[in-house]
Amino acid sequence: MLTVSDAPAGPALRPPSTQASAVVGRRLTQGFLDLLLSALLPLLILAIVPTLPLDAPFVTEGLFITLLLTALALMVLAHAWYWVAAPSRWARGQTTGMRLLGVRVVATDGGPVTVGQLALRWLLLPADLPFVGLVSMLASTRHQRLGDRVAGTLVIRD
Repeated sequence: MLTVSDAPAGPALRPPSTQASAVVGRRLTQGFLDLLLSALLPLLILAIVPTLPLDAPFVTEGLFITLLLTALALMVLAHAWYWVAAPSRWARGQTTGMRLLGVRVVATDGGPVTVGQLALRWLLLPADLPFVGLVSMLASTRHQRLGDRVAGTLVIRD
């Protein structure tokens, strides 16, 4: 049986330099682009809800509330998929906007970002908007927004 101590040691990770994380301008553009892109699916869901036959005789108040809560849940899941699931699973820590602007998220030790770290960054995204994130990035030597600091991540040039 193999244990962790039996596994071959990989290369030692080095934390990215402050130069590698000096991407504030790119992050602002990427953030704006990603906010627009991540809103597309939730907005589509929101646009579909009014087209449902909610005035039909079989639609009770309970069914109406269930439909609205389901739409809300789908909107949150779509947003979480864009910011957490897709970057962690398929995109090396990159959203679509990050890929287009040549940046990605890594752990502060330089290793790959985890789902938990991406989830923390996503949960704190509303706190970073509109100016807290910018002030935090400008005040930090590693250009981290609040979500990055809490999650232990950096955004670096790819």
